[in-house]
Amino acid sequence: MLFSLFSRKSFKISSLTRFCFRYNEGNMANSQTIYTLTYKDGVPCAEVKKKGAETSDSFKVDEAFVKRLEKILLSHSVDKWNGFIKSDKRVHDGNSFDMSMTNESGEHFSALGYMKWPKNYKEVRAELDSLFQEC
Repeated sequence: MLFSLFSRKSFKISSLTRFCFRYNEGNMANSQTIYTLTYKDGVPCAEVKKKGAETSDSFKVDEAFVKRLEKILLSHSVDKWNGFIKSDKRVHDGNSFDMSMTNESGEHFSALGYMKWPKNYKEVRAELDSLFQEC
């Protein structure tokens, strides 16, 4: 049996230490939106690169922001996306996404798609847009 790097594994969404969500709409320059959460010297920091922007902006955020992020992911069962990797190879210049995260236990999460989306993708993306645009 072949081992797949993207095999579906359980992932516990709590105590996130790193989060990254990227989505691309077409292949135009700067068409990618990127949201990240990392910790610098124990302080949570968000980075936002909006569609059309050439650079990203960094912000210190509080633990309430981190909890809201985790609540969005939990309420839509995003943990079940771990290992999602699907694409529609018939489409050229389409839309894509990838999400990765790590929790305090060192578990890793990865999901990606090209013109294929996991359950609740649109709702999750809209809520993440709203959360990170508040920064």
